[in-house]
Amino acid sequence: MLKLYFLVIALALTGCTSLEYERGEYHTLRGANFYQEGKTGKALREYKLALKKNQSDDVALREIALIYFERKKYDVAMEYYEKVLELDAKDHQALKNLAYIFYLQNNNEKAREYLNRILEEHRDSFVLKVEGLILVKENRKNEAHIKFKEAIKVATNYDRNLFDLIYENLEALSRKNEFKKVMDDSVEKFCKDRKFILYYHKIIGDEFNDWIGVSKAVKSYLVYNREDQEIYNLLAYSYERIANLSKFGLTQQIIEKKFKKSKEDGVVKK
Repeated sequence: MLKLYFLVIALALTGCTSLEYERGEYHTLRGANFYQEGKTGKALREYKLALKKNQSDDVALREIALIYFERKKYDVAMEYYEKVLELDAKDHQALKNLAYIFYLQNNNEKAREYLNRILEEHRDSFVLKVEGLILVKENRKNEAHIKFKEAIKVATNYDRNLFDLIYENLEALSRKNEFKKVMDDSVEKFCKDRKFILYYHKIIGDEFNDWIGVSKAVKSYLVYNREDQEIYNLLAYSYERIANLSKFGLTQQIIEKKFKKSKEDGVVKK
């Protein structure tokens, strides 16, 4: 996608010349704009127009493949990704998504073939997750757990699906209690992410009954996000569950004072 972003910026700044129109870059730009707006049907039409003008437009090929991939039309996506690889045999996005498609088709050998072609600098959390999924399918769940933990270690963003996979895999191994450590070890990395905190609250609080741990994680989030009333309410609830009435009362006072005006205005701060 990086090359596409550069193209969008460049054409936006310079305008579209007749030469760029003839090469199809005009349609690629329009396709990118439509895609960013969530209009994937219109984006697809523009990318295909770009290909009519230039069959070697790797950006258009890659974006068409991505749209079909996201629509789960995997056979069509594969055709376009293979065309991308004809132009660049090391294209990591094509290799990653083709590997995942082969995994879905129960062709683990082919999936590994594509994963092994990915250069080391592009072996991110997605690659490790797919490798873990293959191992689960082969009933090598202990090895899969190691892969999934490695995926979390290199992840740049919180991935709920990855945590769910670890939970399900550990449950199958009758080692579900180990999931608490996985979650606790991830707090520092993902404490700024609201969705992670909500997930942590649900799992660690409701399932493991560690409300002290929940209160600590929630406070870590609130250091960076001081205007989130729902999370303040979770903090108060955590203190209530551990019967720390002084901290519960103090948190309630903070909520009342901090969000009183917004309540009076009929607006809740987020």
